[in-house]
Formats: sequence, structure tokens, C-alpha cells
Amino acid sequence: LAALAEGGARTPTEGSLVGMLSACAPSRNADLAERILDWAMLRSRCTLPVFSAAAKVMIAAKRHDRICEAYEAVEAECGLELDDVCYGQVIRCAVQVGRLALARRLSQKAKNPDAQNTASLIRACGQEGDVRQAMTLLWELHHRGEADTAAFNSALDVAVSGGDRDAARTIFEEMKA
Repeated sequence: LAALAEGGARTPTEGSLVGMLSACAPSRNADLAERILDWAMLRSRCTLPVFSAAAKVMIAAKRHDRICEAYEAVEAECGLELDDVCYGQVIRCAVQVGRLALARRLSQKAKNPDAQNTASLIRACGQEGDVRQAMTLLWELHHRGEADTAAFNSALDVAVSGGDRDAARTIFEEMKA
């Protein structure tokens, strides 16, 4: 990487960058992954596979805050559009670090938000104490036929934590049905 940073004669391919990033995952070397990602962004070489590989390293290293920051930098500097899987990873990380506005914005950008993404947003509602929004998200999932036990449990947790007995009772009754 040092030779590349100094302007070596050979420019690494996308596959080489992904390979270098993948090699960082077992040791959870998020610092090196961030340097590689920064290098790729500076040279307009940041592609979806490169970002995805870097995100996997940061997830393994439990650097959820850095994933959010890296996504925002990549979006601003490279205009990179993620796929739904990658959006889901960043959404879950954003919820974990309390970046709820980012999680919502990304959920709207995802073409086919999955049940896990919606469950993450339901948990975000819990952080804000927004029982009504959690219920709305749960019913949207339920009407699409995608509400699973995790989604119901997340919404139930939001209702109980928010002190809304009626909402908790409604969710519990639907779970039993």
C-alpha cells in the first residue's frame, strides 16, 4: 500500500483492492482497511465491491461508526450507489451507533428494503421512544407478509419500553394469531 500511495507504476485492479481488504478481515484490521478505502476514494477507484469489502472488515472490527462515516464520504466524493445488501449493512450499523436519520435515509434509498432493515428501523424507534412509528413499520412489514418473530419482538420491546400497554397488547395478540 505504501508503494501505491507513493504513486507506483502499477495501479491495482478492483480485484486487487478487494483482495487486500479481504486479507484485513481475519485480523479485523480496520485501520488498514480504512487506509485502502481512502486510497481508492482519492483515486476514483472506490466501487461497490471495494466498499463492501471494507465494510465487512469494519463490521468484523465492530467499527460501526466508521462504516457510517465511510459511507457518507463515499457517497459525497464518489457518488457511489450501494446495493440493497450493502444498504442493509450500513442501516444496521447506523442504528447501532444512534445515527437514526442516516438509517432512515438509507432505508428510503434501498430499492427493496428487507425485513431485517425494517426491524432495525423499529429498534431505532425504540431509541427515540416513538411507539407509533414502530407500529407503522411493523404493520407495513406484516401487510407485505414479511413480519417475522424478530420484527414482532422488536416492536413489542418498543411498545413496552414506551409504556404503551395498548400497543403491546395489540402486538402480542397478533403474535399469537
